[in-house]
Formats: sequence, structure tokens, C-alpha cells
Amino acid sequence: TLFRSKVESTRKWFSHYTRPKINPKGIFANSELALGDIQVYGFDYDFTLCNYSDMLQPLIYQSVVQHLVNRHGYPSSLLFLEYDPSFAIRGLQYDMKKGLLMKMNNLNTIMPDTVYYGRKPLSPEKLHEAYNGNWHISQAYMPNIRPMADLFCLPEICLISDIIQYFSDTNVDFDPAYVYQDVRRSTEFVHQSQLLHRTVLDQIDKYLIQDPQISKFLIRLKEAGKKTFLLSNSPYHYVDQGLKHLIPDMDWKELFDVCITSADKPNFYTSDRPFRSLDPATGQISWQKVDHFDPKVQYVGGNLQEFTELSGWKANVLYLGDHVHADLQVPSRTHGWRTGVIVKELEREIQILDRPEYQKELQRLVNLEHLMERRQLESNNNSSINSDNQSNRREQIRHELSRIEADIKESRRILKTVFNPNFGSAFRTYHNATLFSFNVQRFADLYTSAVENFLTYPVDFIFYPQRKYLPHEPKVHSELADQTKYERFFNDLQTSWLKDEEAEPKSS
Repeated sequence: TLFRSKVESTRKWFSHYTRPKINPKGIFANSELALGDIQVYGFDYDFTLCNYSDMLQPLIYQSVVQHLVNRHGYPSSLLFLEYDPSFAIRGLQYDMKKGLLMKMNNLNTIMPDTVYYGRKPLSPEKLHEAYNGNWHISQAYMPNIRPMADLFCLPEICLISDIIQYFSDTNVDFDPAYVYQDVRRSTEFVHQSQLLHRTVLDQIDKYLIQDPQISKFLIRLKEAGKKTFLLSNSPYHYVDQGLKHLIPDMDWKELFDVCITSADKPNFYTSDRPFRSLDPATGQISWQKVDHFDPKVQYVGGNLQEFTELSGWKANVLYLGDHVHADLQVPSRTHGWRTGVIVKELEREIQILDRPEYQKELQRLVNLEHLMERRQLESNNNSSINSDNQSNRREQIRHELSRIEADIKESRRILKTVFNPNFGSAFRTYHNATLFSFNVQRFADLYTSAVENFLTYPVDFIFYPQRKYLPHEPKVHSELADQTKYERFFNDLQTSWLKDEEAEPKSS
């Protein structure tokens, strides 16, 4: 009763607390970055400059199913399967060997209640058996784990799980690794055969979302004297038709100093494949050596070393893409590019984080975990007391701890399911960052939900990361969310500057 009254008093206090809102369209920094220092902006196309509608994933799903049935001999019954957008999230991991879909944290530890075999959750007992009682995936086993890191992966994740469930329900003997390989190959075929591209272009209004803010941002960069380039794995004709639709009021090619398609990232960053120029009218690739970049010429292939040599852009480059590994990992680690990742789902996640009911439940969970720690320490301190009632006291404490632990589990479940009922947030496990979120922090200086969000920031804006506290460090939060404190702090600072200036000796 005492515990519940404390929780209720906390709820009442928090209901009167107003936390500063987080901008869902904000840009968030993992490291300090001054846009004024950036001289060159690079862009991926798919899910970066090009925003797709929610109709794209079902199209990919059905296209891959048809290829599996027609080319790989999968049962025709699979043609009746439908894409489920509510099942999975970006950033999951798939164990090819065991056929398990899961969410892991930044320490390669599996998050409880987020492991699925097919479409059914795996029980803790089965999970314990699958990994020999270890929730931590060793580095030696990680080659069996495949990251599902971008939005193109969602149909693939859903289809793999649906096929595994179908085979399990119909008692078909199968190897999960083969299912993964077949779905992966069929997905690659759908993209590389341009079957998907043709369908999208035939119904371009259905699949592409027009946003005039994209062209405004690119124009602003050019007016500020910035260089720009496009670096995409998609073929030229697909990018060309897409950008003509997205930027209808002008020739999109005028907004870029260099345009590279069919780049084959991430191999682009490490290969020695040469650049070749392309005739947009005929699609013919030239045999002439590319020894300089011409803004009026379209290029295919190439490699990063040659790109650097031909462009002269060796530093102060910011490249924006949606795939942490294929787009950003190598250039950020080995070539000194600054990078930004576009995570469309971020906007929705922030909106959920800002809900009062979410904040109340989060505060309750923090209180519960703190209470659990204190009660355990108090029970340990009381264990040395020699008393006739000691055994009764210990039993009471065990009962209290059991109830608190149950409440912690329930609170965690609530906070997880508001994002996704099966896997929760793409960015967080119960305590730590997800493996996806960890890689965003490792390989991206900035992250945001859309490229056009840059329009709300000056071109010389300096991004500062939030101070990350170690477990032993006291947390200090900025007081400047309060407008009155903001003005008082700034006025005091200006006064101190004035005093400093007055104290400086005047030059003769």
C-alpha cells in the first residue's frame, strides 16, 4: 500500500510537470559539426532525396513472392500472403543459421520478448536452448547475423518470417538459411532486373511523394556557394524520371555538380572500378576515359579514390543517406567524410516520446528500478540483524521485491508496445541503444527524419551533441528550456562580456 501511494504521488507530481518538447523534424548530433565548414554536400537517392509512399513495401513483397514461386519452385499458396506493415521495424537482426528474427542492443545482447521464429514469439526457454543459455551473441557467431538496416529490408523481413511460419504450419522440412538466401536473391532480382523500377515509374504518383522543400534546400545550398553531388545505386533512367517528378519546376541536373548512378555502394568505396560517362538519350556507356567531371555529363560506376582525385573534394564533405552500412560506414571511418543518416521513422518515435502518458510511464519505470535497487540494499543491511522476526522480515522483503520486479516487467512491456507490439522502438532496448541505434551513433555525425529538415537551420549552424553521462557521473541538464531562465542567462552573459571589454586595456 505504501509503495502504491508513492507511485500515485509521483504520477500526480508528473502530471503538473511540463517537459520541453522535442522537435520531431529536428536534426540530432552524435558529434560536433559546423555546417559553415562543410563545402560539399552529397546525397543518396532512395529514401533520402526520394520519399516513397507506404505502397512501396507491399509492391516489393508481392514481386519477390511471385519470383520465388515462378523461379524457385516455392508453393503457389504463398501468392495469397500479404505484407503486414505492423509486424517488423527497421534495425532488426536475422540469424540465418537458426531462422530467428530479433532485436539486439549495442553490446550484442538479445532483448527479451523480441525474438521470433516465423510469426510466433520464441519462449525464454526455447531462446535459452537456442543459444546455450547465453543471451549475448559472441563476436565469433556474428557472421551468421544479418542486419536489416533500411526500409527496403521490411518486406524482406516480413516475407522470410511468413515463409518460415508457412513451412512450420504445413510440416515442410526446410533449412532457414536456404529461405534467407532465396528471399535475398529474389529481392536482388526484383531490384536489379528493374521490374520494381518499371512498376514505380508506371504509377509514379502512387509511389513517390512530392515535396517542394527538397528543391528549396538544394537551391539554398547552391546559392550559399556549396558544391553538391548525387551518388546512388539506382540506374540513371530511374533517378532521372523520379527527380523530374519530384522537382518539376526546373532541370534537376542543374542542382548538382556531379551525378553518379549505378554506383554499387558499398563496393564503390573500396573498389577500383573506373567511372564511365553515360548518354542519357540512348543509355549508351562511353568507352572514353573519364579524366574530369563535367556538370553536364552523367556518370555511372566509379570508386571513391578516383572520385576524390577528379573532384578535388578531400575534406569538408557531408554525405546524407538512409543506409548506415551501405551509405555511411566506410566513408565516415576511412575517408573522413562527415555523414548524416535519414531515418524516416524517427519523426513518429519522437511524437510518441513526447506523449504525456509515455512520459508518465517512463517516470514510473525509473522510479521502480530505483526503488528495486534501494530495497535490495536495505534487505542486505537488515540481514545481519539478529531478531526472532528476521525470517518473517526476509520473507516480506522477498515478496516486495517480487512485486516490484513484476511491475517493472509490466512497465517495460507498456513502453515497448507503444512503438511496435512485437519489437518496440528502433532506437532503444530496455536500457541501452539498439544495435541499429549504436551504429547510427558510430557512423553518422547527424541523424534526422528527412533531408528537408535542414531548411530550418542556418547554413552555418553548429550542431552540438548532448553530453553523454557515464553511470557514475551526476546528470546536469540545461535550464534554458525555460524562457525566463534563458533570457536571464543570456543577459548575464552579455553583461560579463561588457565587463571584459571594459577591463581590456585600450590600444594606443
